[in-house]
Amino acid sequence: MAAHLFTLEEARTHLEVLREVLPRIIEASREAEPLREQLMAAQRAAASNGHVQDSDIAGKRQRLEQLAEVINKEIAELNDKGIEVKDLSRGLIDFPSERDGRVVYLCWMYGEDDIAYWHELDTGFPGRQPL
Repeated sequence: MAAHLFTLEEARTHLEVLREVLPRIIEASREAEPLREQLMAAQRAAASNGHVQDSDIAGKRQRLEQLAEVINKEIAELNDKGIEVKDLSRGLIDFPSERDGRVVYLCWMYGEDDIAYWHELDTGFPGRQPL
């Protein structure tokens, strides 16, 4: 089955939900990153000398799993609608669309008032052009 292609009007109908969901995803991602780094550092230390200095490894691992569950659930729900999350830290979203007979992305970033840009499939954010 082909991916859903959004008209600009259809994509705009999702902005209200995105403005509600993205802060949760962004915050969970920001909280998860240092936890991930701390757990990787503890794992490296344990592998090199068998000792772990961090006494709360289990708590950090559990919190990281909770955050990952939130992030994955929210992104999966967006993906099910055909919405593509491209960059969690910036809240960058793409909507597959059609322009001049070819598939492109309508591009929106959290904090922008409206969907005002598009780009080719292979150019990403740096290739954004005004609609």
